[in-house]
Amino acid sequence: MVVEAVRKEEVRERNGTNWFFPCITYQSYEKVSFFKEYYDDHVQNFAVTSDLEACEKIYIPIHDYDRQHFLLAVLKVPNQTCLWFDPMWSDEGYSLTDEEILPVLLQGLDNCVPGIKTKPFFPTFEEVIQKNAPRQPNGWDCGIYIMNFLRDLPDDNGKQFGKTVVNVTEVTSLTR
Repeated sequence: MVVEAVRKEEVRERNGTNWFFPCITYQSYEKVSFFKEYYDDHVQNFAVTSDLEACEKIYIPIHDYDRQHFLLAVLKVPNQTCLWFDPMWSDEGYSLTDEEILPVLLQGLDNCVPGIKTKPFFPTFEEVIQKNAPRQPNGWDCGIYIMNFLRDLPDDNGKQFGKTVVNVTEVTSLTR
């Protein structure tokens, strides 16, 4: 619902130059052949209002079912960069942004998005992890952080303006 609300606001204010996809569960579409099913079942219903050549950014919330974790990929189309917003990212340890997901997304978009005149339109993207983005303080608020990233879209440096990212557990404990 958050993605749909943000998408409608985008269409009203900016004529749809940014695209917002519904959340994709990575394990369900980890093969390029399955991505068409995701696109046909979910993305096409979002009635993207601009063609790909006019698109500035594509926002794709991703759920990794195996790790029970959400993150956000922002594809900056003109300069072919993928910005990763991962609320649990750290310098140590495994990251979901390790070149597993992006190739599937790029190939899937090339195969599915109508109106692409040059293929591959998405030959390769540089991956940039947004280290300045807010970090969740626990192991369960990643979905809330992704919704906040979408509601208060970070700038290209990962900084958010206007809204504060809230830890849901703190809010819950205060209201009891």
